[in-house]
Amino acid sequence: MPLQALVAALGWRHSVLKFSPMRKSRLQPYRHFAKHYHAGNYIQFSHWISQEVFPHLLTMLNFSPHSLLDLACGSGVFAVSAAQQGLAVTGLDVSADMLAISQALAREANVQVSWVQADMSSFSLPAHFDCITCFFDSLNYLLKVEDLSHTFQAAYAHLNPGGYFIFDMNTIYGLAVVWQRFPLTSLKISQIIWNSPRFHMITSWKLPTCA
Repeated sequence: MPLQALVAALGWRHSVLKFSPMRKSRLQPYRHFAKHYHAGNYIQFSHWISQEVFPHLLTMLNFSPHSLLDLACGSGVFAVSAAQQGLAVTGLDVSADMLAISQALAREANVQVSWVQADMSSFSLPAHFDCITCFFDSLNYLLKVEDLSHTFQAAYAHLNPGGYFIFDMNTIYGLAVVWQRFPLTSLKISQIIWNSPRFHMITSWKLPTCA
């Protein structure tokens, strides 16, 4: 069956932190940078995705998910926003420091989000989801084709029939040409791409509603 994916060029009272078995440990990502990441301009992209891009994609797909898994959720801005919109949300990230910020953000917003510390290329959860997301070029952190393939396989295994895997990713062209042509902030570059007619030539694969 084809994997449902959409290629985009582009708390409640107490959050629950779960732990999923991880492969042999890598370095502790964002160990000292997490708080600076969340305090900096990086989260502007997450706000833009939450307020403009994700709602537009749902409208375009005529898709109304009830549950969502956000891979590489970072400091939780998008996941918390989705929970505020009424979705049952799980945020997954390999960084415990990022997840600690996510928990605090969810508590502050008074929303329920389940947080999972796991590698997105090897996670296994007991739940399935209507929608799985992975934004901010997070798939580019996977340096091996095998890890990218494992991530897609894991996403496929956790989608409900008829669900979507929605993600963005930097391509060689994007890195070599677009980012060099527009030496602006990442958010501004993303908006330039988003507003380009070529962006809306989107390829999508939908998970069948029945086997």
